[in-house]
Amino acid sequence: MLTREDIQSQGVALEARPYPKRHGEPNRTSTSGSTGKPVTVVSTQIQQLMWNALTLRDHLWHRRELWQKFAAIRKIKGHDTRDRRSSSYPTWQPPVSDVFHTGPGALLSIHTGLENQVAWLIEERPAYLLVYPTNLQALIDICRRDNLRIPGLRQIRTMAEIVPPELRVQCREVLGIEIADMYSSQECGYFALQCPGHDHYLVQAESCLLEVLNDAGEPCGVGETGRVVVTPLLSYAMPLLRYEIGDYATVGAPSPCGRGLPV
Repeated sequence: MLTREDIQSQGVALEARPYPKRHGEPNRTSTSGSTGKPVTVVSTQIQQLMWNALTLRDHLWHRRELWQKFAAIRKIKGHDTRDRRSSSYPTWQPPVSDVFHTGPGALLSIHTGLENQVAWLIEERPAYLLVYPTNLQALIDICRRDNLRIPGLRQIRTMAEIVPPELRVQCREVLGIEIADMYSSQECGYFALQCPGHDHYLVQAESCLLEVLNDAGEPCGVGETGRVVVTPLLSYAMPLLRYEIGDYATVGAPSPCGRGLPV
């Protein structure tokens, strides 16, 4: 297995020389270090292309009305104060606006105070919101306390953290809408997207080989939980072969949606 410690200690020794030039120029990406172990990897333009394609797949799977307003509350590079920092855009921004005509977009720094975040959402009236699950929990707590609803909100997209089942329940009860989550990492891209109409996740098998292994290193069966080991299929510039990312997942039964991807 390849570990985070291996990537940290080996560094440039893991880079491929050469790699297919048609994959585009290399780009160095560093993880946020949310686990306390940040790593730096080299990716290419074709990996970004796949990321964009799966982003579009997520929107299409969930039949989002792209002419509506999209908003995000997330980390903005270089901004770490409690002062509000927001931006408005005429579109949803690439890659969606590269392919479709979209409605406007809005962005707010995660460091904005929670009360101001709620006020901003009520003012902006987005149809779709991208947010971190822990931040969403805090917003729901405020809306429940003050008996507030966010007008026009149709769905919440979450990222970067685990979505507890109780958060989905609270989102339905307090805001009257569903959560659509995604599972990804900065160094590897998308692993899985939530299946439309269900709470389980579909592995994006076109872009990665995702294994769930037990303590003996054998594949887990349906209903069993094990270590996530992933091999991104397009990381030619820095091959990450059987990378043990440090997460755990539970293998699901085949999805009734008919898409045929692992659960």
